[in-house]
Amino acid sequence: MKKLILLCFLIPSLSLNAQNKSYEISGEIPGANGIVYLNSKSNKITDSTRVINSKFHFSGSTDDWEFIALTYQNERFPTVLEPGKLNIKMLPGKFKYADVSGEQSAIDFKSCLLLVDSFQNKIQLINKNYQLLNKKDSIALIALGKENDSTFSNKRIAIKDWVAHHLSSMVSPYIIQTELQGLDVSEQEDLFKKLSPKVKASDGGQDLARFIESKKTFRIGQIVSDFTQTDTTGSAFSLRSLKGNYVLIEFWASWCKPCRQQNPALVTVYNQFKDKKFKIVGVSLDENKTSWMNAIHADNLAWNHVSDLKGWENGVAQLYGIIAVPSNFLIDPDNKIIAININPETLAKKLNTLFP
Repeated sequence: MKKLILLCFLIPSLSLNAQNKSYEISGEIPGANGIVYLNSKSNKITDSTRVINSKFHFSGSTDDWEFIALTYQNERFPTVLEPGKLNIKMLPGKFKYADVSGEQSAIDFKSCLLLVDSFQNKIQLINKNYQLLNKKDSIALIALGKENDSTFSNKRIAIKDWVAHHLSSMVSPYIIQTELQGLDVSEQEDLFKKLSPKVKASDGGQDLARFIESKKTFRIGQIVSDFTQTDTTGSAFSLRSLKGNYVLIEFWASWCKPCRQQNPALVTVYNQFKDKKFKIVGVSLDENKTSWMNAIHADNLAWNHVSDLKGWENGVAQLYGIIAVPSNFLIDPDNKIIAININPETLAKKLNTLFP
């Protein structure tokens, strides 16, 4: 079974247990003149076509429901591919606001993506203001912190509400796994029980069920397994080399949109605590080393990084039962788990209590 990503955007593919069925994508990009690429969930180019008179077309057969992306020049539009017809009209420079019609899953995904982006834009602005703020201005820092907490809280409420209104959508299991992965396992279980029977029985629904069970397996207080994997220089790096520190084991990928969106906030936390026995190990689910390295440099991720460049088959990800990214474990100096899937803001609060 294919593993899954987050809204990473690219969330995992989902088999519908059906025979191969045809799909058609009819698209329009007014004024465009060039080639549109169809990328798989892990950013591989699987097809391409030329824009003629502002229009393009893809067709083929698939027995899978999967997340894809259409790319044109430097723009990217994530969507869902499944048997049937999909119509997309994109405006240059405004791909995220594309008009989508046809298959309901693609329509659902676009609506949720816009919802997530609306909050992510606010969070990025808060992070930007934090960088510009005089760190001695405690009143402003507290106000910004409260605004940040409120935004994250409202985001979670809004996404939970979205799921509540899309219990029959094949997209919902992946939204729960990715955008709501930080929920307590009991809350995720309650959401799963409310999904329609068809969605629960789907591969996506079953992936969510396994995800929930894996969260029950990896609990606070458990000792994590050591691992060794290749770093960016080609040398072997072992988790045990960081023993004695608090370590965030962060599972991510260059193609994962949510991972990249939270990186600025994670960088801020790292810079604040890196001299206080706090370390990060980024475990990448990339397959292309150039993409991996470019993302590290572009996002200024100045911590340890490892990958075997096997994508979802990454050995460490397999060892830790990772089926969605971003995912993480915060461990103490004795390799004991003290937090799971903690966001940067909550991480900062946690570290403040550990390093008073």
